[in-house]
Amino acid sequence: MAASLQPIGGILPGVLRSVLARQPMSPGKLAFAWRTAVGATIERATRVERRADGIVEVQPASRQWWRELEAQRTLIEERLRTWLGDDFAGLVILSATDSLDAMSPASAKDQTKYPR
Repeated sequence: MAASLQPIGGILPGVLRSVLARQPMSPGKLAFAWRTAVGATIERATRVERRADGIVEVQPASRQWWRELEAQRTLIEERLRTWLGDDFAGLVILSATDSLDAMSPASAKDQTKYPR
């Protein structure tokens, strides 16, 4: 009896989710989940951190990015829930003026803070 082969592209996402689900919450896990959920362009235009209660706070670089995040909120939440599972309790998108140092060069080095 011959075994059927499946393309790796169809298997890999499930394997990654399984491996990630077994890992403890960390800055790396959040950074990976965020980048995977939103893509590199939005990742570069945001800072993200997870609060102790599991809420993920996002600081966009500008009002334009805030609007983009709000427009994609449902999809982003679904993707974060897929990658973070029980470590994800919700998404808060801060206004671009909620932080005094929003996207300053000094803070750009540490885009993922965990936990506060």
